[in-house]
Amino acid sequence: MKKRNEFKHTISFIEEELSSGTFPGAALAVMLGDRLLVERYWGSYSSRTRRDIPVDASTMHMLYSFSKGITSTVFAMFLADGVVDLDAPVWRYIPEYRNGLRDQTLVRHLLTHAAGIPSAQPTAAHTEALWSEAVRICCEAAVEWEPGSRTQYHGSSGHLLAAEVIRRINGMEPWEDICRRRLFEPLGALSLTFGVPNGEHVALTPPTRRYAMSRRRRPFRPAGASRRRVFRDATRHPEGPAPEPAGRHVGRSAPHCSCGVPGDAPRPVRSCD
Repeated sequence: MKKRNEFKHTISFIEEELSSGTFPGAALAVMLGDRLLVERYWGSYSSRTRRDIPVDASTMHMLYSFSKGITSTVFAMFLADGVVDLDAPVWRYIPEYRNGLRDQTLVRHLLTHAAGIPSAQPTAAHTEALWSEAVRICCEAAVEWEPGSRTQYHGSSGHLLAAEVIRRINGMEPWEDICRRRLFEPLGALSLTFGVPNGEHVALTPPTRRYAMSRRRRPFRPAGASRRRVFRDATRHPEGPAPEPAGRHVGRSAPHCSCGVPGDAPRPVRSCD
């Protein structure tokens, strides 16, 4: 079993960035199988009504675009079931995704940022009405290149439509229910959600002037990283987040959550893309 001091470089890195004002708080959990190797919390966060709340195991965090990994995992489960075809046109599952270059869009293009609709800006999708509106926006978005001919990051559109494909073959079951049934509950990750939780433990710390100056002065780079900047703003959030509880994951705490649109935070929250 690894010793805690083997993570000293990671811990030192987090503590240095906290001291420099890069971020106000942090949580670190390292697991190997069902063994918790490291569990540490630092700093503080602000909720909707309070400031300087210590970060602990009850703190709710947003995953932002890391939730794309959750959507892709659940999608892969249905792919393994043989009920969805990556090489089928999207319109086979979503008939309204038709006309022009949309006809050439394959399901795989949604998952590989190659669908040609990176500029689509769907709304928050945490209710059925908002979800339907978000899908409509994506279906009507201008296709900017021939699908599959190039890639560009699709912040919200691609994985939302991929999730909609799965919904269409599951009788329009809510995405939250599909993820909970197929992934969250079997893993015991009951705090994960695409919903909008209530409570005072939602980390909504806004960027401060000190934080902004810190980013310009010294970009966030892990030890040994190249000069390529790897840190992007994960704390932008006006007033409408949909984070989820960190809670207890596989029997112990771990910082995790997701939110709103599958693969992004709900508007007006922007992804850390």
